[in-house]
Amino acid sequence: MAPEVLRSKTYTQAADIYSFVLDICNGIRPKISEPEAPKCLMKRCWDPNPDNRPTAIEIHESIKTFHKFYNSYKMSESKAIEIKNQFKEAESYRKSHLSSSNSSKNKQHTQVIYTSRPLNPYTKDLPIYDNSECLDCEITC
Repeated sequence: MAPEVLRSKTYTQAADIYSFVLDICNGIRPKISEPEAPKCLMKRCWDPNPDNRPTAIEIHESIKTFHKFYNSYKMSESKAIEIKNQFKEAESYRKSHLSSSNSSKNKQHTQVIYTSRPLNPYTKDLPIYDNSECLDCEITC
């Protein structure tokens, strides 16, 4: 859940982008071995300030651009070659670390019942934007 929603702000598209990215990362900001352009996009998606996050359209356009460069057959363009090599290297890294991330997943219990409660008493004193590295910290009761 996006930090601003925890702070009782309205759930917006920017909050949705934040949640989507952290769902992909299982709530953890991983060490990014991706090429610089996707790395920048990922960091923008989990920016604590919702105004700095890209829209779904911006994400789509960026990914299309990455895909275009990755599949580029214009081998004379040095930038296309560089980006293609970065993606190949990142994909190789991802595949080599895939088995370790799969083994550390939490088991889900189908009989568990979850109940929600207001977070306001626990979040009222949080700063508006916290640019610290610890945005994954849990709120304990």
